Amino acid sequence: MGMFNIIKILADANIEYVVVGGLAVALHGYQRVTMDVDVVVAMNRENVQKLIACAKAADMRPVIPVSIDSLAQPELIEQWHNEKGMLAFGLRGTETMATVMDVLVKSVVPFSDLLRDATIVEVGVLNLSA
Repeated sequence: MGMFNIIKILADANIEYVVVGGLAVALHGYQRVTMDVDVVVAMNRENVQKLIACAKAADMRPVIPVSIDSLAQPELIEQWHNEKGMLAFGLRGTETMATVMDVLVKSVVPFSDLLRDATIVEVGVLNLSA
């Protein structure tokens, strides 16, 4: 699954997200090579459940050996952040060269600020917040 397929899945499911990282830089017109999709999502229960459902439907799995449902457990995410320094929850499709989507679970900038300041970028038939 490619980068824009991942973004289309998020958009089609009306998941609240903002693209950040290397892909966002590239979407703003700067040359930047990136191999993953970094997103910050609204970490409210409904949004996270939609994200989990979409990831399951797309056959995406965590890059670490845990259940994808772990993403919906804020106390577990907080524990992993405190004990292991986890900043992102990586998801990958089953293909050998599948693109990784990193869901930033500890964004330095609050989601509401990122969303407020995001620019909508049209890519083909997609409108991306980056």
